[in-house]
Amino acid sequence: MYEGIKVSVKEILLKFLSSVLDLSRNNNHHHKQTAFISLRIAELMGLSPERRNNLFVASLIHDAGQLWGKEEEFRAILEPSNPTPWRHCLLAYLLLKDSPLITRLIPDVPRMILYHHTKFEKLTKPEKSRLLLPLIEFTREEVPLESLIINIASAISMMINDQIPILHQAEEIKERIKDLKDSFFPSDIVDAFLEVSSKEEFWLALASPFIEEYLEAIYPLPEYIISEEEMVSLFQLICRFVDYKCALFATHSAAVSAMAEALAKLAQLSPDAVERLKIAGYIHDLGKLSLPLSIIVKKDKLTKEEFALVKVHPFTIYSLLSRTKGLEGLRELAGFHHERLDGSGYPFGLKGEELPFEARLLAVVDVFSALREKRPYRPALEFDDAVKILEEEAKEGKLDGEIVALLIKNLSDIDGIFLNTHFSEMKEYRRISSIMASFFDGKIALESS
Repeated sequence: MYEGIKVSVKEILLKFLSSVLDLSRNNNHHHKQTAFISLRIAELMGLSPERRNNLFVASLIHDAGQLWGKEEEFRAILEPSNPTPWRHCLLAYLLLKDSPLITRLIPDVPRMILYHHTKFEKLTKPEKSRLLLPLIEFTREEVPLESLIINIASAISMMINDQIPILHQAEEIKERIKDLKDSFFPSDIVDAFLEVSSKEEFWLALASPFIEEYLEAIYPLPEYIISEEEMVSLFQLICRFVDYKCALFATHSAAVSAMAEALAKLAQLSPDAVERLKIAGYIHDLGKLSLPLSIIVKKDKLTKEEFALVKVHPFTIYSLLSRTKGLEGLRELAGFHHERLDGSGYPFGLKGEELPFEARLLAVVDVFSALREKRPYRPALEFDDAVKILEEEAKEGKLDGEIVALLIKNLSDIDGIFLNTHFSEMKEYRRISSIMASFFDGKIALESS
């Protein structure tokens, strides 16, 4: 009987996932601010509690698709001449719509996210929009009101300048929103925003560094404890949002997860430990969301300054897991995957017995997977060459020799798992890329892999 990780949807969304998504933005509270504004507007407009709950979830993860491929330009998003940034909206929809947990609990959320940058003026004549009508035909659903609420809420959050006191900005932001009435945003939603934002409390809460705690207190999501199956599917979904940022890494976390699970069973670890390693494999690289794509795909050797940025990513996932109730037991596994037994790893510089066996196992699998995958600066290595490097690392006291020996002893099985996972994940990546390309005339087709 599985008795391991237990975590609520609320913890995952509010404290973990929305924070993960904000790693790729300059605003560390964008998704929470969007949720706060959306809910205040929805309350005034009389949306039912069920619709508000779905809106809360959609707001907290609305820009998940922005993590994929070349970043879209958001600084001038409200300029009338600028195209709608549909690409990240469609990717999020495609990844979310078939998730078992999403489908069962919040089936309307993917559609809300798909249309969250829809300009109101386009809704009157969608046939004149190159992409809006095809998307509506694709989903066979209308654009929901919640999408239009998220659109205005997201725009308001992006207008905020963290370097200026929020009350000094409030009137200017309201005037900018008024100017976009009936073009970008419908009049009833603009009017609702102007009413809810008429008091200083609204702006002070919006700009507060404690907005997460504020949201948690006043907008409680229904508690739902995620099952083992749902937990795995959710973290698989999260890892795809991250790894799909670049074709070269599109299968990495899934491969690490699958091999870590298999090697943990071979090491006769407990069912709970096996499950922890499986999930930690999926999320160990989430901290890389804070890295610019230029570093991830760089072919030349990283500069000292660039490598310093890379060193942050395991600490980031360690910190995110530490603050999420129910996930604390994963922080050492995911956060220590670049530590080495001789103390030469990063960022903690741990060595020897300071590193738990499970963390050592994940480190070995992470290295093996990286060696077997193509990288910008080298082709994928054959497994014999990968094994030689693992043996050298173990001989030098960097990787655990016992775990390396166990992997080599079962090399054909472990490498088979790597290949099967690599090809199945790449197939899914290409399927989604193909759908994306069909909407965007092939201009954003899959990067060469």
